[in-house]
Amino acid sequence: MHDVVMAEELRKVLINLHTGGCGGKGAISPECLFLVIWKVVPRFRGYQQQDAHEFLRYMLDRLHTELLQLLPQESKDNTYVTTSRPGAASIVTAVFGGTLQSEVRCLACGTESKKFDPFLDLSLELPETGRLDAPVALADCLASFVQVEELADTERYFCSSCKCKQKSTKQFWIRRLPNVLCLHLKRFRWNNYFRTKVDTGIAFPLSSLDMSNFVLTNVPDTRRSGLGSNLYDLAAVIVHHGSGAHPRMIELITQYDVHANRAGSGHYTAFAINEDQWFHFNDQTVRPADPDTVASCKPYILFYIRRELTLPQTTLT
Repeated sequence: MHDVVMAEELRKVLINLHTGGCGGKGAISPECLFLVIWKVVPRFRGYQQQDAHEFLRYMLDRLHTELLQLLPQESKDNTYVTTSRPGAASIVTAVFGGTLQSEVRCLACGTESKKFDPFLDLSLELPETGRLDAPVALADCLASFVQVEELADTERYFCSSCKCKQKSTKQFWIRRLPNVLCLHLKRFRWNNYFRTKVDTGIAFPLSSLDMSNFVLTNVPDTRRSGLGSNLYDLAAVIVHHGSGAHPRMIELITQYDVHANRAGSGHYTAFAINEDQWFHFNDQTVRPADPDTVASCKPYILFYIRRELTLPQTTLT
């Protein structure tokens, strides 16, 4: 028996969204999917806010694992493969999957070591601007991600040439871009056992995000035809409102202080575009939104779609 309960319920939701649900009238409720998530992931049970990025990563990993069970046994390299490990592909990795190349260079002899890792999203630091009210450009966040960093003494790299641990530098590059580029902005930081929120504004493009400066050139994975292969257009944004207190910390605090929840857990809303019209999603309320409103929000997760998609042929059945 294949345990594909989450994949099956998501399939039903996507079909309803695609066909317009009950005759194209009224809202579509994902309640069944919601209840399945409660069943398979106990940590997400209840109505307390959870971290959107943690949920996204778990859901994609779970879907990938479930879908691999539908493959013929001879096509599977492992009995259990997650999206963070090399292995068989699924529609999850076909849509969100890219490849990172990390380069570690020995500062003593110059020897370089390269490693390739799959990714479903990129987590970006927010560089300091020097001004509290100054927004950070998304391009600067991406540039910070691929910049060279010197590893700390506690992270010394074992050099195969020197035969000992040496001081070294490390740099990431994107070797293969995904069809849907998910950018997670690190808005939460731990400080003395408490999680605080970085409320810095982000200047991000609604269209024509050019990833060319962050991608390796002259490698097979990036030799693609067409000028638009590195261009992305924004499809959706997740926004966090409120403080940065971690949900599980909030739960612990509220056991002793009934007023603590006011400080707390915050709220998520989203923007998404459909047929050139932006919409704002706030729980059960959905309203049209103008592009300026979208551009002025403080994003937590950004979803960009590649202009030239290379998706496998598949149908919703």
